[in-house]
Amino acid sequence: MLHVAHAAAHDHCKIQVRTVDTNVVVLAVMVAQALPCMEELWMDFRTGKNYRYIPAHEIAASLGPQKARALPVFHAMTRCDMVSAFMGHGKKSVVSTTDIFPSYPDHHAGQHPG
Repeated sequence: MLHVAHAAAHDHCKIQVRTVDTNVVVLAVMVAQALPCMEELWMDFRTGKNYRYIPAHEIAASLGPQKARALPVFHAMTRCDMVSAFMGHGKKSVVSTTDIFPSYPDHHAGQHPG
């Protein structure tokens, strides 16, 4: 993402990155909403013979700035791409909780559990 930020700083507003790592895709979603001139950030995601073009900028826009910034933390807490559940709950149900309680991250900022 350092190279993406450098390119964006030099007025490149449409960027494509090739990767085989889901961690890079997650970081791209976070970066896509954070860089001022970023119009499009496409991820050329390849695994074996399969590939997909993922529009990180569209995912970031649909999540909104707060969720896009939090995505890497959520991804890390769920043990990245190795686990399909979060403490007995599917990832989708945990993400939907943020829709029900949208102020949770702001309200509890700086508080330590227990």
